[in-house]
Amino acid sequence: RRQQEETRAAVSVIAVTFCLHMQSAVNFCTCRSAWQVPLLSVARKKVSPSTFPSTHVSRRSVLPSVRDLATIAVGMSGGVDSSVTALLLKEQGHDVTGIHMTNWDSDDEGYAECREREFNDAKQVCSRLGIGFKEVNFVREYWQHVFHPFIEGLSVGGTPNPDVYCNRHIKFKLFLEYALSGGADFLATGHYARLRRSPNGKIQLLRAVDQTKDQTFFLIGTEQRALQRTLFPLGELKKDAVRAIAAEAGLHTATKRDSTGICFVGKRRFTDFIKDYLPPQPRGPMVCIDTGRVLGEHEGLSLYTTGQRARIGGLSHTRYVVWKDLASNTIFVCDSRTHEALAFLQAVVAPAHWIADEPPEALREHGTLRCSARFMHLGSDRPVSLTWAQHDACGGHKATQQEGQAQAQVLPQPQPQP
Repeated sequence: RRQQEETRAAVSVIAVTFCLHMQSAVNFCTCRSAWQVPLLSVARKKVSPSTFPSTHVSRRSVLPSVRDLATIAVGMSGGVDSSVTALLLKEQGHDVTGIHMTNWDSDDEGYAECREREFNDAKQVCSRLGIGFKEVNFVREYWQHVFHPFIEGLSVGGTPNPDVYCNRHIKFKLFLEYALSGGADFLATGHYARLRRSPNGKIQLLRAVDQTKDQTFFLIGTEQRALQRTLFPLGELKKDAVRAIAAEAGLHTATKRDSTGICFVGKRRFTDFIKDYLPPQPRGPMVCIDTGRVLGEHEGLSLYTTGQRARIGGLSHTRYVVWKDLASNTIFVCDSRTHEALAFLQAVVAPAHWIADEPPEALREHGTLRCSARFMHLGSDRPVSLTWAQHDACGGHKATQQEGQAQAQVLPQPQPQP
């Protein structure tokens, strides 16, 4: 039964680019078998040591299978997740070294404080655990491979997600290479995800047991060769159990709040921060998709994404962005999240990134794959049929969605609408 449950949790991930009708945003999505349990979102709440449940988790049982004791580098962010990751691996007997990665260098209000706090917390945890501690700087590489493409994507009307860029190009490429070159056999991180080796030797990416914390959505671009040398020790644990383990071990990060948003933004509003890096943003009209009436004025196309709330001064009801017309600098809005203008039946996805380096057998042999697609990190899954469309102008796959909304909340390599 356990094997069946794990099989049902397997994630067949496709990093895809969505060229949506009447929409310039280009998105990545995750796809999985349609009978899997959808991801649920829950309200955040503050915790204290007294709220931690008592835990008798068999720590050895939640760790990935490593036949022999290994040298493992742990990405230490300074939070509770990476702290417990290092703790569990050390308790198992591995030779563990913590590595703190710096990706941004700025004196913006709030960021310098954030950077110093995370560094000190990571170093303090490593000291308490009695493991080595190193720091590596990828500021230049982060700008080149993550932030610059992020700005370019926003500039052409897309909605890039820097976490996806960072995982693909920094954490599970450059950071992994750094760890391996230093003598590590594996890189472990505090991501909530699971890995399983299939009979053919390929590593499968599985959703975490704690689906409210599952982070596989942000790992959609990770390459197979990277996953072969990666460990996710927290994938079998609930968040409360992770905090309880940290509290029992006396780690000061046990009560530390989860990081939200983008740390390098500091205390500034994201829109205020990003305006410093974007080209000048001309204002333009916000038009009702039903009546064609101009309802207000937007602050710049790059600051909006399809599906998001668009508050317009003087209107009592919230509007939602339907699409952005780059040619006329116009944003079209509707009055409901369930408006038919936010729904679509077909999309061409290209290029496809397969976690296993090849498409699923059903798609290869039969040309069609019944699966589901997720368009947001904590969004619900939508059933789709994926078919080959090799001769399509976009050169990818055609996904037919049976129901749902087109909410472009993710991602990379945006291209301007023809």
